[in-house]
Amino acid sequence: MIYGQLKNLEKEESVFAALIRRGLEFLEKTDIGKLEAGKHIIDGDVMYASVQDYLPKVKTERRAEAHVKYIDIQYVHTGEEYIGCSFLSGQNEVLEDRLAEKDVIFYKNTVDEVPVKLTAGDYAIFLPADIHRPGCSTGSAAQVRKVVVKIKLSAVK
Repeated sequence: MIYGQLKNLEKEESVFAALIRRGLEFLEKTDIGKLEAGKHIIDGDVMYASVQDYLPKVKTERRAEAHVKYIDIQYVHTGEEYIGCSFLSGQNEVLEDRLAEKDVIFYKNTVDEVPVKLTAGDYAIFLPADIHRPGCSTGSAAQVRKVVVKIKLSAVK
């Protein structure tokens, strides 16, 4: 997992692969507030964005997940949430495997999960070895507007 803030992108972008930079630049240059909720194609199946509006829920109501074909850039535009973060482990018990049709696997449990707080302008990048539990409440009653940029792992060089 990589944690950052868009305001620092100019100073940090050189450490990212070109496609990840492109995903972060999409977030930086797009008026997220004017996008409709839903899927927005950036580059066919190589990169797309999912705009989401929701109220975060308590951790027990959120599922831990991972992906194998896509990298996630999870960016909070407004509001705040915790994302639980942990690594894949042989101790993770699968709750639901939807990798074949949706590139997502959900877990019943995680090992050493830590909360990472994302507020407006923050992003977290999740790779296939990262389990994440997005949309967890910080106790704030504020609505979250989040964009998840999905980047096809096989296209990253």
